[in-house]
Amino acid sequence: MKTQFLRIQSIIPVMVGAWTALAGLLVVHPAHAQDVLLQNILASEFERPFTVSGIGVVVGLDGTGDTGANFAAARIYAEQLLRSKAVDEADALNAIIKEGSIALVSVSTRIPTLFGGAQRYDCQVTAAGGGTESLEGGTLWIAPLRSSRLVLDADADLEASTIGFAEGRLSVDATTPTRGMIPGGFQLASAAAPLWEEFRALPSVIFDLQIPAYRSAVTMRRLVEAINDELLEDGFIDLARMISMSQIEVTVPEGEDDAFLFAGRILGQSIDFRNMEPPAEIRWNPATEVLVISGNVKISSAVVSVRGITIQSVVPERPATLDNPRIKTERFIAMNGRETPSLTLATLKNQLDQLQIPTRDQAAVLRELFNLGAIGARFIQVDLES
Repeated sequence: MKTQFLRIQSIIPVMVGAWTALAGLLVVHPAHAQDVLLQNILASEFERPFTVSGIGVVVGLDGTGDTGANFAAARIYAEQLLRSKAVDEADALNAIIKEGSIALVSVSTRIPTLFGGAQRYDCQVTAAGGGTESLEGGTLWIAPLRSSRLVLDADADLEASTIGFAEGRLSVDATTPTRGMIPGGFQLASAAAPLWEEFRALPSVIFDLQIPAYRSAVTMRRLVEAINDELLEDGFIDLARMISMSQIEVTVPEGEDDAFLFAGRILGQSIDFRNMEPPAEIRWNPATEVLVISGNVKISSAVVSVRGITIQSVVPERPATLDNPRIKTERFIAMNGRETPSLTLATLKNQLDQLQIPTRDQAAVLRELFNLGAIGARFIQVDLES
């Protein structure tokens, strides 16, 4: 009897969804016009690339490699590779016999969490600081790369923790001779497949906010509430929490044995964005002279004069409408955000554009209005370092 009840219970959402779809053919619901999937706002940590790294040795250098004690250390490492049969013995002996012909290097690459076993990735090689002057003309011997992202047992062998191997001839830019790149030089190991089990068994999943403008406590709280409300229908309470202004952590509930599929379920939710707007912002980039004003920026009472130019402003009389205004021409522009509900900073911006006021001068006006406290928004100047 219990099994039959569970079957009926599982069919109910399907039937409700079908009825809703049929009703949607007959009636348009404007209330859902602003519903947005969370996958358009958030990205799970499974979509985040991670770095694998390791130590390797570059051979075939023309006297520009490690010297002294550093050369001795590099030679010991190369001899270990030789004993492990990872490289050809004849090539190894010829490569490490001369000082300055080899160099210890650090090797790294970034790969997506959703990696595939047959894929190759570019890897970066950097001299480890052993006196190497240049890596030009060098070749990286096979180097195992590992990830610090996964928590491995203390007694785990190196083969189990190896993500893949890097090797190949370096491409070196003359301006940075101690760094190089190997196109397609990293290949995932066949033993990396079990890593999926590590990822799927994560106790929680972190979601990153993808839209910088929504990085505020108000927006993040709304997103957390939306996720918790959805999970509450299944009897789970407060599994989502904000851990920063751009990240939400959701605990994988008991009974869910696949964190990856659970993350997909979260991202498949939708949220009503009609009453959720980003903070009002003005962004100014002096280098590119790009000025962007969000539509929710308001301006209070202010009088603005730009280079003494006469600005024509629309001032409706009490009995008039916006379709039949009284036109007033004056040397200054006076704007009062309380006089008409639709008056925003865009009104001032449009008039400045019509008069062909340079963008840099417009930004200067907006900055002074911000300093005056006449603008209810954040003024952000984007520098080259930002």
